[in-house]
Amino acid sequence: MKRKIILILTALGLVFIITCRHQPNEIPTPTSSNGNGNGNGSGNVKDSVCFAEEILPLLISNCAKAGCHDATTHQEGINLTSYGNVMSTISASDLMNSVHGTGGIDIMPPANAPPALTSSQINLLQAWVNQGMLNGIDCQCNIDTNNVTFSGVIFPMFQANCLGCHTSSTPILTNYSLIKFQLDTGRLYNAINHLGGVPPMPQNSPQLSSCRIIAFNKWVNAGAPNN
Repeated sequence: MKRKIILILTALGLVFIITCRHQPNEIPTPTSSNGNGNGNGSGNVKDSVCFAEEILPLLISNCAKAGCHDATTHQEGINLTSYGNVMSTISASDLMNSVHGTGGIDIMPPANAPPALTSSQINLLQAWVNQGMLNGIDCQCNIDTNNVTFSGVIFPMFQANCLGCHTSSTPILTNYSLIKFQLDTGRLYNAINHLGGVPPMPQNSPQLSSCRIIAFNKWVNAGAPNN
């Protein structure tokens, strides 16, 4: 009997040792990250607002026009034609109060001078302000030039760079048909590509970035579809 008990206890001990043996820690599979905190990694992840590519065209098209906040008029001392002028002539709070029409500041652009800023444009300005009103951050062009559509690429480009003037001033460029009509004359293509014979566009602003021009020209060469 004693021997039987010893054998049983020995067997139980072996089971305990086997079941309590530590399993090796699982090492997580490393995940690659190309981000550097400003959205300029090779993964092309954009997480910041670029002043030159996104904010300045919006301000020039909608605010820095003759009689308003251009370099000549600079109404109420506000000049919105460059980063330095923006930073030295308007505060973040006044900028956002003006686009909302709050804080005792009249809404801008004025109600009698369309178009009003869209909610997405106001949100873009707010994001830029929230990020510290920085310059030269995340300024790679994130347009997929291999997949250029009118609705996804071309019209938003016109909204940001042209419609501040060309909603009420000729040529009107507020929809596909009107844009296509101007394109068929050759004037619009020459204006955007700065080929001469017509005023270069955007007016009083740097030429569109190279990737935006590439996208525009690819769309034109594909027959300028309404896609």
